[in-house]
Amino acid sequence: MGFMTAESKVLTGLMERRTLEAEFARLLAMTDPAEQEQQAAAIAAHGHTALTFLLSLLDTDDPLVRGRLGLVALHLPREQLVAALRGAAGGAGARPHTDVDRVRISAVILLDRFLAEPVDDLVAAGAGDPDQVAHQSLQELRRAMQQEPVALLEYLAQLAQQPPDVPHLLLKAIPGSGNGWQMIALLRMFAQEHDPALARGALDQLSRIRSVAAAQALTSLAATLPPPLAVLAERGRRKVQMSIGTGRAEPEPDPAPWHAPGHIWQVLVSPVEAAGTQLVWFIGQTADAAPGVSLSVVTDATSGLRFVAPGQRTDLLEIPPAAGSGTLHRVKLADGNLLLLEVALPVGRQLIREALALHWAQGTLPPVEYRLFNPLIWLAEPLPGEADLDATDTGAPEIEPAPDHAAIAGLLDHPAFATWPWSLPSCRPARLTDRRRAPSGSPTSRARSLAPS
Repeated sequence: MGFMTAESKVLTGLMERRTLEAEFARLLAMTDPAEQEQQAAAIAAHGHTALTFLLSLLDTDDPLVRGRLGLVALHLPREQLVAALRGAAGGAGARPHTDVDRVRISAVILLDRFLAEPVDDLVAAGAGDPDQVAHQSLQELRRAMQQEPVALLEYLAQLAQQPPDVPHLLLKAIPGSGNGWQMIALLRMFAQEHDPALARGALDQLSRIRSVAAAQALTSLAATLPPPLAVLAERGRRKVQMSIGTGRAEPEPDPAPWHAPGHIWQVLVSPVEAAGTQLVWFIGQTADAAPGVSLSVVTDATSGLRFVAPGQRTDLLEIPPAAGSGTLHRVKLADGNLLLLEVALPVGRQLIREALALHWAQGTLPPVEYRLFNPLIWLAEPLPGEADLDATDTGAPEIEPAPDHAAIAGLLDHPAFATWPWSLPSCRPARLTDRRRAPSGSPTSRARSLAPS
């Protein structure tokens, strides 16, 4: 009987382990913060088994895995977890086939970032050569992004918890880590940080990479950075393009998932909500009719870009073909209805520029999702007849703060919008129907001076 009892315990333990593995895999796939929090709590509810499971996953260099482990850690018994993590950070209990450095780094990150525990003694004890550590960190990032490109966001979130000199160490190490799209993406994110020295250093490095990918990164930066840095980005772009033109281009890295040359956009905008928020919806398609992407941007009249979310075009059902500026579309959402106006790509871009100007004036950064995915806006191709309206198509960033606010506001003063309230819906429609043209005599006709049909 005792043998059967022990066997049953082993079987139960294996089943619970497999359950936790499946639950953690679901947590890794989730993108909604509320769902992530709920799933992390459900995993932690397994108690001691969950704690043991978490410790077994510390042997990772994937920033995304470390971030999700941190969410689970917040729901586990704190005293037991801190003691176990400090032991792991000191190398205690490492198994023969375990990478002790990866385990130590993961444990320190969980203690520092998620549990707010002091780790100076652990960092000092495990410190090695800074340059070697930086190169190792970049190689880990490359591998993680190869599997999951948005792992860069978790990597940057963890980097923000490190001393201010760490990003500069990484910046110094990037030239020795290759010019793949992962490093170009990291340089582009560094160029959009608060630290002026880091931003300028990243722009300088991008201007030395003789590739189309670097030129594209500088093009999007020239359109989205504050004026002084935008000038440097534009200068770097021209330098790279001149080098490419002389035949000195380096081998092209694989394109980043958020670099979408060849995409064209159908742009839909909502009325301005009473609190000053507005939805600007970029819906893309490719020249070969392959599934494209969508980018939902919510702007705020006082703070700039409030919310940015990418998605697959396949998330949207029955999307009508582009029908020209001034066309109204009635959109049925999961939590309500919304009337959207179709505008030209340059107009959608101008709305984003106005929101960015608020960030520049207030010294705030746009959402990190915008900083990662903004090439989808600035590298996309306009529809036929729109190219002559958009400064970004010439490669010259529009840095003069002189948008036509009256004309932009007039886009949405059509009478149909007068009684159409909205309050930040889910931004994912179930259907797009009821396409019709705005009456020619309405004030919306002012939009046609900016975005002709």
